[in-house]
Amino acid sequence: MWITRSISRCRNAAIVRRGTTLGRSTLNLRRAMHSRLKTKTKKHLGQHLLVNANMLQSIANAVKNCILAQNTATLEVGDSEAGQSTRQPPRILEIGPGSGNLTETLLQLVRDGVARSLTAVEVDSVMIDALRQRFNDELQSRALIIQQQDVLQFLEDANVASKDYSVIVGNLPYNISSPILFRLMNDNQSRIRWGAAVFMFQKEFADRLTVS
Repeated sequence: MWITRSISRCRNAAIVRRGTTLGRSTLNLRRAMHSRLKTKTKKHLGQHLLVNANMLQSIANAVKNCILAQNTATLEVGDSEAGQSTRQPPRILEIGPGSGNLTETLLQLVRDGVARSLTAVEVDSVMIDALRQRFNDELQSRALIIQQQDVLQFLEDANVASKDYSVIVGNLPYNISSPILFRLMNDNQSRIRWGAAVFMFQKEFADRLTVS
Protein backbone atom coordinates (compact mmCIF):
# COMPACT_ATOMS: atom_id res chain seq x y z
CA MET A 1 0.00 0.00 0.00
CA TRP A 2 1.35 3.38 -1.02
CA ILE A 3 0.00 6.52 0.59
CA THR A 4 0.73 10.16 -0.14
CA ARG A 5 -0.34 13.33 1.61
CA SER A 6 -0.63 16.85 0.36
CA ILE A 7 0.00 19.93 2.47
CA SER A 8 -1.39 23.25 1.30
CA ARG A 9 -0.02 26.50 2.70
CA CYS A 10 -2.25 29.47 1.87
CA ARG A 11 -2.50 32.94 3.36
CA ASN A 12 -4.38 31.65 6.39
CA ALA A 13 -1.65 29.02 6.97
CA ALA A 14 -4.20 26.23 6.79
CA ILE A 15 -2.88 22.68 6.47
CA VAL A 16 -4.87 20.25 4.35
CA ARG A 17 -4.11 16.53 4.42
CA ARG A 18 -5.40 14.19 1.77
CA GLY A 19 -4.52 10.49 1.38
CA THR A 20 -5.01 7.97 -1.36
CA THR A 21 -4.23 4.32 -1.95
CA LEU A 22 -3.25 3.04 -5.37
CA GLY A 23 -5.69 0.39 -6.57
CA ARG A 24 -5.23 -2.20 -9.31
CA SER A 25 -6.45 0.06 -12.13
CA THR A 26 -4.12 2.88 -11.03
CA LEU A 27 -1.16 0.50 -10.84
CA ASN A 28 -1.96 -0.75 -14.34
CA LEU A 29 -2.00 2.85 -15.58
CA ARG A 30 1.38 3.44 -13.98
CA ARG A 31 2.85 0.35 -15.67
CA ALA A 32 1.47 1.48 -19.03
CA MET A 33 3.00 4.90 -18.51
CA HIS A 34 6.42 3.40 -17.76
CA SER A 35 6.18 1.29 -20.91
CA ARG A 36 5.32 4.33 -23.03
CA LEU A 37 8.27 6.25 -21.63
CA LYS A 38 10.51 3.18 -22.13
CA THR A 39 12.04 3.80 -18.74
CA LYS A 40 11.45 3.23 -15.07
CA THR A 41 11.28 5.97 -12.51
CA LYS A 42 14.72 6.72 -11.16
CA LYS A 43 15.04 5.75 -7.53
CA HIS A 44 18.02 8.04 -6.91
CA LEU A 45 15.85 11.01 -7.97
CA GLY A 46 13.00 9.93 -5.69
CA GLN A 47 10.56 9.86 -8.60
CA HIS A 48 6.93 8.85 -7.96
CA LEU A 49 4.43 9.57 -10.71
CA LEU A 50 0.98 10.76 -9.68
CA VAL A 51 -1.72 8.94 -11.64
CA ASN A 52 -4.83 9.03 -9.42
CA ALA A 53 -7.30 11.35 -11.19
CA ASN A 54 -9.07 12.38 -7.98
CA MET A 55 -5.78 13.29 -6.31
CA LEU A 56 -4.63 15.27 -9.35
CA GLN A 57 -7.87 17.26 -9.42
CA SER A 58 -7.72 17.86 -5.66
CA ILE A 59 -4.24 19.32 -6.03
CA ALA A 60 -5.33 21.58 -8.90
CA ASN A 61 -8.34 22.72 -6.86
CA ALA A 62 -6.05 23.59 -3.93
CA VAL A 63 -3.83 25.63 -6.27
CA LYS A 64 -6.86 27.44 -7.68
CA ASN A 65 -8.19 28.21 -4.20
CA CYS A 66 -4.83 29.68 -3.17
CA ILE A 67 -4.81 31.93 -6.24
CA LEU A 68 -8.37 33.10 -5.60
CA ALA A 69 -7.55 33.74 -1.93
CA GLN A 70 -4.60 35.91 -2.92
CA ASN A 71 -6.74 37.84 -5.40
CA THR A 72 -9.34 38.48 -2.69
CA ALA A 73 -6.70 39.61 -0.21
CA THR A 74 -5.24 42.00 -2.81
CA LEU A 75 -8.63 43.64 -3.25
CA GLU A 76 -9.07 43.90 0.51
CA VAL A 77 -5.86 45.90 0.93
CA GLY A 78 -7.05 48.61 -1.41
CA ASP A 79 -6.91 47.57 -5.07
CA SER A 80 -9.89 48.79 -7.07
CA GLU A 81 -12.11 46.45 -9.06
CA ALA A 82 -10.90 48.09 -12.25
CA GLY A 83 -7.27 47.69 -11.29
CA GLN A 84 -7.80 44.03 -10.53
CA SER A 85 -9.49 43.40 -13.89
CA THR A 86 -6.52 44.80 -15.83
CA ARG A 87 -3.90 42.84 -13.91
CA GLN A 88 -2.56 39.77 -15.72
CA PRO A 89 -3.29 36.38 -14.12
CA PRO A 90 -0.48 35.01 -11.91
CA ARG A 91 2.10 32.36 -12.71
CA ILE A 92 2.34 28.83 -11.28
CA LEU A 93 5.59 26.97 -10.65
CA GLU A 94 5.60 23.15 -10.70
CA ILE A 95 8.54 21.30 -9.17
CA GLY A 96 9.33 17.90 -10.69
CA PRO A 97 6.53 17.41 -13.26
CA GLY A 98 7.78 13.96 -14.29
CA SER A 99 5.70 12.68 -17.20
CA GLY A 100 3.20 15.55 -16.89
CA ASN A 101 0.05 14.14 -15.28
CA LEU A 102 -0.24 16.98 -12.77
CA THR A 103 1.04 19.39 -15.42
CA GLU A 104 -1.94 18.53 -17.62
CA THR A 105 -4.38 19.25 -14.78
CA LEU A 106 -2.67 22.53 -13.88
CA LEU A 107 -2.67 23.69 -17.50
CA GLN A 108 -6.46 23.72 -17.36
CA LEU A 109 -6.12 26.63 -14.92
CA VAL A 110 -4.15 28.47 -17.60
CA ARG A 111 -6.77 27.64 -20.24
CA ASP A 112 -9.50 28.90 -17.89
CA GLY A 113 -7.66 32.17 -17.32
CA VAL A 114 -7.02 31.52 -13.62
CA ALA A 115 -3.26 31.54 -14.26
CA ARG A 116 -1.14 33.20 -16.93
CA SER A 117 1.38 30.40 -17.40
CA LEU A 118 2.89 27.30 -15.82
CA THR A 119 6.64 26.87 -15.39
CA ALA A 120 7.78 23.27 -14.85
CA VAL A 121 11.25 22.55 -13.45
CA GLU A 122 12.55 19.07 -14.22
CA VAL A 123 16.10 17.67 -14.09
CA ASP A 124 15.53 14.29 -15.81
CA SER A 125 16.23 14.52 -19.57
CA VAL A 126 14.00 11.49 -20.32
CA MET A 127 11.05 13.15 -18.59
CA ILE A 128 11.86 16.41 -20.36
CA ASP A 129 11.57 14.66 -23.74
CA ALA A 130 8.22 13.13 -22.70
CA LEU A 131 6.93 16.53 -21.59
CA ARG A 132 7.95 18.19 -24.85
CA GLN A 133 6.18 15.53 -26.88
CA ARG A 134 3.06 15.64 -24.74
CA PHE A 135 2.72 19.44 -24.52
CA ASN A 136 4.07 20.69 -27.83
CA ASP A 137 1.11 23.04 -28.42
CA GLU A 138 1.29 24.50 -24.91
CA LEU A 139 5.03 25.08 -25.29
CA GLN A 140 4.46 26.87 -28.61
CA SER A 141 1.86 29.16 -27.04
CA ARG A 142 4.03 29.75 -23.94
CA ALA A 143 1.25 28.51 -21.68
CA LEU A 144 3.89 26.04 -20.47
CA ILE A 145 7.55 26.81 -19.89
CA ILE A 146 9.91 23.90 -19.21
CA GLN A 147 13.12 24.55 -17.32
CA GLN A 148 15.63 21.67 -17.32
CA GLN A 149 17.51 22.25 -14.09
CA ASP A 150 18.00 20.89 -10.61
CA VAL A 151 15.28 22.57 -8.53
CA LEU A 152 17.68 23.55 -5.74
CA GLN A 153 19.86 25.34 -8.30
CA PHE A 154 16.77 26.88 -9.91
CA LEU A 155 15.64 28.39 -6.61
CA GLU A 156 19.02 30.06 -6.19
CA ASP A 157 19.51 31.07 -9.84
CA ALA A 158 19.67 34.85 -10.20
CA ASN A 159 19.12 34.50 -13.96
CA VAL A 160 15.69 32.86 -13.69
CA ALA A 161 13.46 34.59 -16.25
CA SER A 162 10.47 34.97 -13.91
CA LYS A 163 10.98 35.26 -10.16
CA ASP A 164 7.36 35.80 -9.06
CA TYR A 165 4.91 32.93 -8.69
CA SER A 166 1.51 32.97 -7.08
CA VAL A 167 1.66 29.27 -6.18
CA ILE A 168 4.40 26.64 -6.11
CA VAL A 169 3.22 23.05 -6.45
CA GLY A 170 4.96 19.70 -6.59
CA ASN A 171 5.17 16.04 -5.68
CA LEU A 172 8.44 16.41 -3.80
CA PRO A 173 11.08 13.66 -3.66
CA TYR A 174 11.70 12.48 -0.11
CA ASN A 175 15.46 13.05 -0.26
CA ILE A 176 15.21 16.77 -1.08
CA SER A 177 11.93 17.75 0.62
CA SER A 178 13.75 19.39 3.53
CA PRO A 179 16.24 21.39 1.39
CA ILE A 180 13.43 22.66 -0.85
CA LEU A 181 11.34 23.83 2.11
CA PHE A 182 14.35 25.43 3.78
CA ARG A 183 15.22 27.44 0.67
CA LEU A 184 11.67 28.56 0.06
CA MET A 185 11.17 29.67 3.67
CA ASN A 186 14.54 31.45 3.80
CA ASP A 187 14.63 34.62 1.70
CA ASN A 188 18.43 34.50 1.64
CA GLN A 189 18.40 31.02 0.11
CA SER A 190 15.90 31.55 -2.71
CA ARG A 191 15.58 34.04 -5.57
CA ILE A 192 11.92 33.09 -5.99
CA ARG A 193 9.05 35.19 -4.61
CA TRP A 194 5.89 33.21 -3.98
CA GLY A 195 2.53 33.53 -2.28
CA ALA A 196 1.46 29.95 -1.51
CA ALA A 197 2.62 26.35 -1.88
CA VAL A 198 0.84 23.03 -2.41
CA PHE A 199 3.18 20.10 -1.87
CA MET A 200 2.88 16.31 -1.77
CA PHE A 201 5.24 14.59 0.64
CA GLN A 202 6.06 11.04 1.53
CA LYS A 203 3.85 10.07 4.48
CA GLU A 204 6.74 9.76 6.95
CA PHE A 205 8.01 13.24 6.08
CA ALA A 206 4.52 14.74 6.31
CA ASP A 207 4.04 13.15 9.74
CA ARG A 208 7.29 14.67 11.02
CA LEU A 209 6.47 18.05 9.50
CA THR A 210 3.00 18.30 11.00
CA VAL A 211 4.22 17.17 14.43
CA SER A 212 6.98 19.78 14.49
